[in-house]
Amino acid sequence: MSNPSQFLIALGRGVSSLHLYPSGHPTRTTVIDESFAALNALLREDPRPSFTFFEESVLYGNRQLPEVRRWAGADRLIQAGMQRVEFEWPVPQPEFMAFLEEAAGLVELDAATDVTRHPSIRYGKAVVTETFLFDELSGEDLREIEETLSAEIEAMDYVLEQAGADRGVQRLEIESIVSSLMVTVASSGAFLVPLVRLRDADQYTTTHSLNVAALSMALAEFCGYPREQVRALGIAGVLHDIGKVKVPRDILTKSGPLTAEERELMNRHPVDGARIILETGGPDLELAAIVAYEHHIWYDGTGYPTPRRRRPCHPASDLLHVCDVYDALATHRPYRATWPAEKILGLIRDNAGTEFAPEAARAMLRLMAQAESRFRVFSDGPAAGSTRHAPAEGTSRERPQPV
Repeated sequence: MSNPSQFLIALGRGVSSLHLYPSGHPTRTTVIDESFAALNALLREDPRPSFTFFEESVLYGNRQLPEVRRWAGADRLIQAGMQRVEFEWPVPQPEFMAFLEEAAGLVELDAATDVTRHPSIRYGKAVVTETFLFDELSGEDLREIEETLSAEIEAMDYVLEQAGADRGVQRLEIESIVSSLMVTVASSGAFLVPLVRLRDADQYTTTHSLNVAALSMALAEFCGYPREQVRALGIAGVLHDIGKVKVPRDILTKSGPLTAEERELMNRHPVDGARIILETGGPDLELAAIVAYEHHIWYDGTGYPTPRRRRPCHPASDLLHVCDVYDALATHRPYRATWPAEKILGLIRDNAGTEFAPEAARAMLRLMAQAESRFRVFSDGPAAGSTRHAPAEGTSRERPQPV
């Protein structure tokens, strides 16, 4: 068993010992000493270990620990608000003891806590809209995040490759991608896209899907969605453009506006994506299929595809639509410069009630207003000029249309 898994088991025993035995009891002392020894063994191989607990999995950094899947202690720590725990070498024994006592108290009271910091130990809720490690993100921070997500980028490439080869939806890879994105945005506060920046035209669908998934989960968390719905929306974000595997590569990578015939082929991807998900993803991916079908349908009923019967889109589709447009315009393309964040937000504000559902648009504007006071906003390449807080130029029908 790996050192991270051994430490978690020892940690659980250490917390339990504080409930079972009085102070000074030899068994309690032995168990706590074993917990501290397990932590030091882990710190010798990793000076900054971190754990994030979900209902059915435990992540060490951004890697799942299969040995402690469905770990019994995870639920208790989550309920106590200790969904994420970080350590930094060296950890003095008195500080570790104080941490154990706080953890035991919170678990016993079933009381949630916000982020709590000791000199060498930090713990709190792993929420998407909370900064945990950085007070401000720099370009170097974003490069580090991209390196951290290199496995997820490869996994997303694999998901698209398999779908393009008619091998269907790859559930294991998709679940892993979403888990890692949840941890990354929670630990860094990095929900301002582009979380992953475009390096190659061939990877646009990969990077765009990861960015939209991360931003959609951030917005859902901000709106108060339950964790299960946040995760479901992350899966929908990962899969929303999977229908593009049916679009010819020369159209996907074209460095210029599409012709009418090319646009017709491109506009089929929502229907193709929904069909791929429904046929190969299983009944529990119904929401992802709905979002894939609806994410280009406007609030006023225009856009594409055109449903046989006019009806409102699913709220998840409305939310992802605004995230989809934000990332599409925030990403540099060969035929279009990046739009600055304030210009994109002006477009969203001006087109609430036509392209965007008013509730989703207002939520995005509130989220970004809150984020702007805490983080610098980054662009992915040369930006189209605008003055700060200037309204968007033209209507969303006149802009280069995201696909």
